[in-house]
Amino acid sequence: MFSVSLSSEVGFFDLRDEWELLLKETEDLDFFSTWEWNYSWWKNFKQNKRLFLITFCDSNNNLVGIFPGCIVNYKYLGFLKIDVLQFIGRGIEKQKSIGEYSNFLDVIAHKEYKPAIYDALLTYLKSHKDFDVIYFDVLKATSSFFLFLKNNIEDYYKAFRFEKGPRVYYESLPENLDNYLKILSSKFRSNIRRHVRKWEANHGEKLRVVKDRDSVTDFFDNFFKLVQTRHQKNVSTERRAFLQEVANYSLEKNRFYGIYMKVDDRYAAVASNYLYDNKGYGYQHAINPQFSKSGPGTVLIYYMFENLIEKKIGHFEFLQAKEYIKQWGKNYRYLYDVYLGTGTMRSKLYLTVYSSIENTKSLLKRIIRRTDRISQG
Repeated sequence: MFSVSLSSEVGFFDLRDEWELLLKETEDLDFFSTWEWNYSWWKNFKQNKRLFLITFCDSNNNLVGIFPGCIVNYKYLGFLKIDVLQFIGRGIEKQKSIGEYSNFLDVIAHKEYKPAIYDALLTYLKSHKDFDVIYFDVLKATSSFFLFLKNNIEDYYKAFRFEKGPRVYYESLPENLDNYLKILSSKFRSNIRRHVRKWEANHGEKLRVVKDRDSVTDFFDNFFKLVQTRHQKNVSTERRAFLQEVANYSLEKNRFYGIYMKVDDRYAAVASNYLYDNKGYGYQHAINPQFSKSGPGTVLIYYMFENLIEKKIGHFEFLQAKEYIKQWGKNYRYLYDVYLGTGTMRSKLYLTVYSSIENTKSLLKRIIRRTDRISQG
């Protein structure tokens, strides 16, 4: 039914317009499935990776599906070398980094052909011997592809592991800010209003939004300074280039949502966010410690929601945020990682060892929780 092919890096760039058209025919995807995010990520983080970008076209040669993938040679436990096929945008390495990871990943499929594309993808992958393990990372529990894997994986692969990941919070945005604040706890709501009153009395500063390329450079120069201060580590040249490229591409489609507050020409709080399909995505933010007692982060988020509601944005994703951010949203869903073994000795060893380690971790967590309950009761 479909023609299936691997794209080169040149072909990746040339897919830009077709990719955009395909996104308009999909359902339930996120900003991290856009061409600008995937291409910019690959361009800046392709070191030691091989592109494995699969495209699916119908009988009229229209693009109907994309698997944005790459192959990474990974050393597990310091000695076991395995070749891993993974999504562009994240990785089995699970390294802690500043501004690299995608928060949701998925197969991009035309809404009319999803099961057929998923079948074609898994059939195609099964025929290849270029990798030991297939790693589908941070799939939402509501993802059509994840549900297809959950219900059908044994038809394609005999060795597999489904791993439940973190909860990610989100919230539907009502028609006005007061109704949104009513969703929050009364204590937290009072705390927000107190910070906002104090901030406006002392600084009078309201939200500023990056609107053009001329202001992107200044925004990111200050953004990276505050992020480095917050995390106590440098932001690499690759990550700087990646986030700025995403912002520049996204500005063309009104998808970059860089916001900040300034006091006497000093950045007090910044946030690099995105907009897509009537949704907001809170990717990363930082504050100036000189203003920390005034709660600039809380004030910035307050103004952000005020602005998003004015823009008629109906939904906000907090992504894999810190605990204090989760106070702003009550709804959540789980993310899942899926590991598939291709049958090589290295894949069997990896999945066996990995499963043993993860099962031991789960057992220890249950024992600790039970011990805590006994000690408290």
